[in-house]
Amino acid sequence: MLELQVPPSIMSGQPITLNCTFDLEGDTLYSIKWYKNNVEFYRYILSDRPPGQKYSLQGIYLDNKFPHGPSINMYKTDLASEGTYRCEVSSEAPFFDTVRDEKELRVYGITTPSAGNPPIQRSSGVVRIGGEGVPLQVSSSDRRSVLRDPSQNSSCVASKGTKAQREKAQNSSRVASKGTKAQREKAQNSSRVASKGTKAQRKKAQNSSRVASKGTKAQRKLAQNSSRVSSKETLIKLNKTKWLHAKLLLGRKTCALL
Repeated sequence: MLELQVPPSIMSGQPITLNCTFDLEGDTLYSIKWYKNNVEFYRYILSDRPPGQKYSLQGIYLDNKFPHGPSINMYKTDLASEGTYRCEVSSEAPFFDTVRDEKELRVYGITTPSAGNPPIQRSSGVVRIGGEGVPLQVSSSDRRSVLRDPSQNSSCVASKGTKAQREKAQNSSRVASKGTKAQREKAQNSSRVASKGTKAQRKKAQNSSRVASKGTKAQRKLAQNSSRVSSKETLIKLNKTKWLHAKLLLGRKTCALL
């Protein structure tokens, strides 16, 4: 895209021409599409018959006598014509390369004079009230509010209120989502702590079981050792009895010989 020509500001009712100058660098043109506030209102496809097709959109007044395509001619404008205009140019297959550019158009109006209220006009940066030039240092949005029709101002205020309500609802939804996320994280952390506690309890029970098992093993070993000692004492007593018996027999035999 080389250049998109859109006047930055116009008076309501004034005709305008939007021009889109482009360079496809040797590729074949496939289509040219025009948008206002991201809504398509005209397309030009070279292979179609007829190549141009327009779509109804508030604030768009195309001149049917004008051959639209790279240029768009509007025979009149109003406050609804204000917005961001975009031109998209695409090359033919197989690549369908697309280039685009967009610019904003502002439309100013003149309020209808009423009893006791002089008309308000704008010309070359000067706001004229009742025919006298009074330069004002105001922002673009403030100037536009002053120059619009009062009913349009009410619509703008309602639109801003609706937008603020939507933003407030979105912020509330985000806060609730964060709260829910924090609650989920808290529940997960509690579950992890409980899992760690259960694991520690299982480990403690296992250690207690091992200690009890070791104590039982030591008791069994002590009982075995006591049994062995008792068995040895019994054997010693038995051997001692045999020895006394043998000694007694030997003494009897000796007396018999004498």
